[in-house]
Amino acid sequence: ERIGKKEAKEMHERIIKSIKQIGGEFSRVATSFEFDNFAYIASIILSYSFDLEMQDSSVNENEEEETSEEELENERYLKSMIPLADMLNADTSKCNANLTYDSNCLKMVALRDIEKNEQVYNIYGEHPNSELLRRYGYVEWDGSKYDFGEVLLENIVEALKETFETNTEFLDRCIDILRNNANIQEFLEGEEIVLDSYDCYNNGELLPQLILLVQILTILCQIPGLCKLDIKAMERQVERIVKKCLQLIEGARATTNCSATWKRCIMKRLADYPIKKCVSIEKPSKGNSLTREELRDVMARRVLKSEIDSLQVCEETIDKNYKVIPDEKLLTNILKRKLTEEEKSSVKRPCVKK
Repeated sequence: ERIGKKEAKEMHERIIKSIKQIGGEFSRVATSFEFDNFAYIASIILSYSFDLEMQDSSVNENEEEETSEEELENERYLKSMIPLADMLNADTSKCNANLTYDSNCLKMVALRDIEKNEQVYNIYGEHPNSELLRRYGYVEWDGSKYDFGEVLLENIVEALKETFETNTEFLDRCIDILRNNANIQEFLEGEEIVLDSYDCYNNGELLPQLILLVQILTILCQIPGLCKLDIKAMERQVERIVKKCLQLIEGARATTNCSATWKRCIMKRLADYPIKKCVSIEKPSKGNSLTREELRDVMARRVLKSEIDSLQVCEETIDKNYKVIPDEKLLTNILKRKLTEEEKSSVKRPCVKK
């Protein structure tokens, strides 16, 4: 899906169809140009080209309404081959120069003082290793500065089910309310917190939407009798909990079970990776001649290692960046009463088994 093979095949079919309408010798030769050759040539152009903004690009309001954001983005930029700029190696961590341009010329501008005999590094963009491999056919063996992994919504759901012994139906109801409730959308100022996946960066940064979602769902799973309410009563309770959790997270606080549930989310996601195969990846030496398939395999495993490393770094993010408070404290605030001994026992049980 990330490679975009389906879209590439559709583009190839559209182009061949257009060429057939032209007819003649060009049409005869071009229509025998198979998809693999098409993809190879397109990859070469994309991997060695730069996106230059078209100075006279303009779209009127009516066109803008009918055109998708992606199509508008493509129309604003022109693929350009710039041999001199492409002479530089690229490295996200060592980058010390950037290509800039105005209406008259292109400039390679140093970002800092560059010593004599020091190599000049450009950058292809703020891409993780997965995108560097997809777009340009290489990886940074020490990892990209912009590497990240992804935690899926389904990982969060599975972690909550195990932590609180709740069922999928209840969690689905909660998630539907978070997605569709108008009052909640207003509280969140239109910011979506229910996404299919969430980026976890190699510097330990997590999206605020992710932390808020885990905190909300963690508390919802601990509210006594919530699953027995009718939909209207449940929506009112969820609205109240969203407000309280939003205040909590904005104050750089999270609950103990939120932190523990998050760690279980990471464990769930890491279980999807062949970790043993990716632990020790070494850059192939010049004397070590690998076949094309072997090199592809090593680079693919390096991409997986980048994602694994990012996920592992993010495991402790809530503990490091938030003041962790007892769940009982927030639940008492929400329920406006003290918890019963049975409820306290449920709240305090360990969430993640060592």
